[in-house]
Amino acid sequence: MIVLIAAAIAGGLATAAILAPVSGLAALILVPLAASASAIFAGISIAWRGAHEDTDRHGSRARSDGMAVAPVRIHR
Repeated sequence: MIVLIAAAIAGGLATAAILAPVSGLAALILVPLAASASAIFAGISIAWRGAHEDTDRHGSRARSDGMAVAPVRIHR
């Protein structure tokens, strides 16, 4: 969550720095939109990275097999 807030603040500040010399009104209108967009992109990036870190060729199958065997071992 902190990463998303930091991305939103950074995106808003960068947009304000770029647009403030050109037009103050454009900066006031577009800064919240750019901050929201950068937070959305950061969230997608975090979700995309997290989804691909857990997948490997045999890891997901081995974990599910281990969970299925664990109750059997306890029962015996």
